[in-house]
Amino acid sequence: MSRGWLSEMRLGAALPAGLAALAWANPATAGEVSAAAGPAAEYLVRQFKREDGLPDNQIRALLASRSGFLWVATRFGLARFDGTRFAVFNHLNTPEMGTDDCQSVTEDSAGNIWFICGERLFRIADGRPVLATPGPVTQGITSGSLWGDRLGRVWAGTAASLTVWLPGEGMRHLAVGSGVPDLVTAVAEPEPGRIWMGSLTGLHEVDPVHWRFRRVQADLPFTAMSAMAFSPCGRGGCWVLFSDLQLGQGKWVGDSMWLQHYQDGRWSRAELPATPDFRFRVPHAFLLETREGDLWLPAPAGLITRYRGGVFEQLPIPHELGHQWVTSVAEDREGNLWVGTGSEGIQRWQPRRIRSLTTRDGLAHDKAWALCESRDGSVWIGTDGGVSRLHQGGFTHLTERDGLSRNTVRALAEDRDGTLWIGTGDGLQTWRDGWLEQSEFPGEWWEGKIRAVLSAREGGIWVGTAVGLHRFQQGQWRKYTAADGLGTNDVRALLEDRTGALWVGTFGGGLSCLRDGAWTTLRTADGLSNDRVWALHEDRDGVLWVGTEQGLNRLDEGRITRFTTAHGLPDNLVNQILEYDRGWLWIGHDRGIYRVRREELHQVAAGRTARPRCVRHDETEDGGAIETNGQKSQPAGIRTRDGRLWFATTRGVLLFDPSRHREEETPPLLAIEQVRANGRIVWDQGPPDPDEPGLMGPPCSRLNFPPGNARVLEIRYGAVRFGAPEKSRFRYRLLGLDENWIDAGTRRVAYFTDLRPGDYRFQVIAANRYGVWNEADTDLVFRVRPFVYETWWFAAVTLVGAVLLITLGVHWRLSELQRIHRLEQLHALDEQRRRIARDIHDEIGAGLTHIMQLSQPAGGTRADDALAEPRARRIAAVAEETVDRLGELVWANNPRYDTLEDLVAYLREYAAQYLAAVPLAAHFEFPAAVPATPANGLMRRHLLLVVKEALRNVARHAAATRVEFQLQVREDEIEFQIRDNGRGLAPETPGRPGNGLDNMRDRIAELNGTIEVTSRPGLGTTVRVIVPLAPAGASPARATETRAPDTS
Repeated sequence: MSRGWLSEMRLGAALPAGLAALAWANPATAGEVSAAAGPAAEYLVRQFKREDGLPDNQIRALLASRSGFLWVATRFGLARFDGTRFAVFNHLNTPEMGTDDCQSVTEDSAGNIWFICGERLFRIADGRPVLATPGPVTQGITSGSLWGDRLGRVWAGTAASLTVWLPGEGMRHLAVGSGVPDLVTAVAEPEPGRIWMGSLTGLHEVDPVHWRFRRVQADLPFTAMSAMAFSPCGRGGCWVLFSDLQLGQGKWVGDSMWLQHYQDGRWSRAELPATPDFRFRVPHAFLLETREGDLWLPAPAGLITRYRGGVFEQLPIPHELGHQWVTSVAEDREGNLWVGTGSEGIQRWQPRRIRSLTTRDGLAHDKAWALCESRDGSVWIGTDGGVSRLHQGGFTHLTERDGLSRNTVRALAEDRDGTLWIGTGDGLQTWRDGWLEQSEFPGEWWEGKIRAVLSAREGGIWVGTAVGLHRFQQGQWRKYTAADGLGTNDVRALLEDRTGALWVGTFGGGLSCLRDGAWTTLRTADGLSNDRVWALHEDRDGVLWVGTEQGLNRLDEGRITRFTTAHGLPDNLVNQILEYDRGWLWIGHDRGIYRVRREELHQVAAGRTARPRCVRHDETEDGGAIETNGQKSQPAGIRTRDGRLWFATTRGVLLFDPSRHREEETPPLLAIEQVRANGRIVWDQGPPDPDEPGLMGPPCSRLNFPPGNARVLEIRYGAVRFGAPEKSRFRYRLLGLDENWIDAGTRRVAYFTDLRPGDYRFQVIAANRYGVWNEADTDLVFRVRPFVYETWWFAAVTLVGAVLLITLGVHWRLSELQRIHRLEQLHALDEQRRRIARDIHDEIGAGLTHIMQLSQPAGGTRADDALAEPRARRIAAVAEETVDRLGELVWANNPRYDTLEDLVAYLREYAAQYLAAVPLAAHFEFPAAVPATPANGLMRRHLLLVVKEALRNVARHAAATRVEFQLQVREDEIEFQIRDNGRGLAPETPGRPGNGLDNMRDRIAELNGTIEVTSRPGLGTTVRVIVPLAPAGASPARATETRAPDTS
């Protein structure tokens, strides 16, 4: 056992008493976080001057409107700021203003902006100033005396009068001496329907019906106290700032101020601190209560006063502004405080929502691993440089010099007896009542590599190491390993749930549970996203949340639901899980921290929504990266009793006060800023561009583009955001062109080219730097008007005309086709008549001529008489042959026989009769059944004549004794062969005229068929014909003839 000692670094003792309240914590622990002098410890301060776009560095008034803009009244115009750009209204772009001297600005109940410029009252309408009064209001207006009440009235108090603008009635003036008691310093509405007016002689209530004034008695040390400024109070009522103004050296100055609160007819006073050098100037009176309850009011030059928790503090203005008077303040919707000065522009004071503790603040080492809050409110931090204790604003340390076994501290836990257990890379130690003791940890030296320590509810502790799980209770150690049922020996996370079950996250072995002495393990096969478990948390409903290397897991009643980047999480790795009262889970990973609502995760688990909304913290407010620890240490994140969340990181410790993070849940406000078509401005949110006068249109609700004026469309949009506006992200789409959203990143302009005529709706949404998207999109509706030839009626007329032209064309074409068809029919008839005439002439005419020749009268001699009888028989034969040919002609031209069946029957009948008359032995092979396929007259006649010619050649020249006639009918063709056993064709035969072979080839070619003549001397001749049955559509094929070579 060794006695340790602490090397103290009392940082808190060095803090000025007035700055102790600057630490953003509750009063009980405010002093625990050290802070530098000035607002830098609480606020991120940024200055804006003329070089940043501000029209002037002398600020008259500030207004943070409900639309999100910051309005700045200066000597050289009214500026509207959206976080990235100052849009300035002045006499150059708005001639109606006449001058640039803007003195005050306010907002009415409808959200309209009113301002005083050159002693006249203006209102921003449709993006540009409009004169509200025909003449000047009066002289000497002060910044706090322009006020819009709940009824839409606008009040303006000046050195000489009180003026009110009444909706629907116009202006009414009440001058000093005719009812107004004195110089008007401020106007307010402390309660609905009541109007108060501050003046140099005190506080008065205005009767807007009879226009009378009644003095309001406040709890003041003197009767004649000037009421200088008002501010609504968040808990009800109104704050009033009084001063003992006196006229000195030509200026009204005062030595003291009194702050009064009024509510329900009762006054309460809060005295300001004494400041001997204080001098109060009338134009610099202001009073503002923020949403957090801080009250801001004037202070001497170079300072500003804050009233918080009953304590007044005078904060120094950052040195860049020097000893400047603060002229006005405003708070925007994000919680930023805007400070206007007399000659150095404005500053944005952004509250620090993330506090970091590093070696600069006294931490032993920047690489922090484990955290623990003890019962006395101290926070212990395990680092690579030992253990640091933060208590009452100061750090103390335990290191190897103090007896710590090793400076690398990975686990911390306080048991129910108040003993702090410290796990290092070389064993376990305890700290109690200033004594540091070495615990006799069982096992070999390498088993002392401790990952996690957990205090058990029933007493004792659980210790997770790289080689197993240990339980220390009543002076005894027990070890659990994989042999006992643990998933694996490397333990990384421990949690004891409300039922007393112990959950153990392991490295590669999944999630193990020890319940009633029995082990069970959940792995990826059971639905776990990964077997490397880094973090465990049980929420208030008893749901167990499990952080792994590959996602967040929800274990409820034995059912596991996994959440990964596919569900919208910023990262898959989860090494810390904390919970805040408002239903948020704060989750750490090695590239940042994010938070997500438990209810939204439950909705995803139930299948009622697809993605939860995550608020990301990827960097500190100073721009540093956040890299949390937790895979090798526990606990790496804690929630202290004051509600703050602490995360151990590679760059110190990060502290979050969730109550101050409402701004992160607020998405940016969106606005369409400008629309350009073909390079020209067609709509501008204002102010107008002097170089393009007259192009600013009506409110951006619907635009109409003439034909051809929107070939190149440029839409500029913006997000009204003051916290890291450059990190706002955008998505847009153009309905009517594409339904899908386009991720524009940080780009603030969309381009479209060659849009077709029609109606379009441009929609844009934005997200802040924390990834929170604005679900309510801002849209722009516009129409691209068509050219005449692009209109529907032009298309209709064109279509009707085209139909008429087509109809006329079709009608004409049909008429032409009918005419051509008639001509073709006439031509066919003529051809048929000529063919019949030719056939009659060739067949019948030749026969008749022969008969006439045979019928010539003889010379009367006996020899002639002897020839008469043969001649008569010859006449009879020729006449019979002529009759047969006439019958053939009739058969060939009779449409009754235009079938394949009649053709085949006729050919067989003819061949049989002819061969019987020769006589020759005949053998026929014809199909038993022939389909009723059409066969026109031309085809029937040509095939008949080919058969006749072939049979005639056999009978006359072949000297054959036998003829075979084979005919086949296929699906698309007819084939026949005529074969004899005669002497065949001599080599010179095919060339001898009169053999009819050329005629046969011509006829078959006209039918698109083929003919083959095969002959060998002494072996007979074969004529093979193939003719298609389909109508001839191609050019006639050439008939072929094959003849055997001469072998004699």
